[in-house]
Amino acid sequence: MRAEGDSLAEIFERVIRAGGQLLRVERAPLAGPAGSRISSALRLTFDIGVLTLRPGGNQGDLEVEVGRPTDAGPPVLVSASEEDPWWRVIGCPLTRIQVRAAGGVRMQFRGDQDNPRRFTLSQRHGGIEASAEG
Repeated sequence: MRAEGDSLAEIFERVIRAGGQLLRVERAPLAGPAGSRISSALRLTFDIGVLTLRPGGNQGDLEVEVGRPTDAGPPVLVSASEEDPWWRVIGCPLTRIQVRAAGGVRMQFRGDQDNPRRFTLSQRHGGIEASAEG
């Protein structure tokens, strides 16, 4: 799914074009009190492959690694599939993506006519925070 040098946007666009449905979400909680909301790594398992996201540099960018469901992820992963906002989009296709100029990415699951769910992944306190919109 990935060629050398693909950007975050290009990788997510491939998931969208393939109609990738989100099957599972796992996260490595950040140490400390913020760990309940913020992750040091986020692993999104789609029916077509796995994306592992980590905080990037100081610009707020996110780094992405493409893999297969059988690939080992970060060492300490906990299921986030039943956590907010993820439980709302398990089994749904990713339909839109927007990389934000300030860093992070805005995602939409489900089409515009199908009660879409939108949220943002952004770098915060040295980790990744997922926040729902609306």
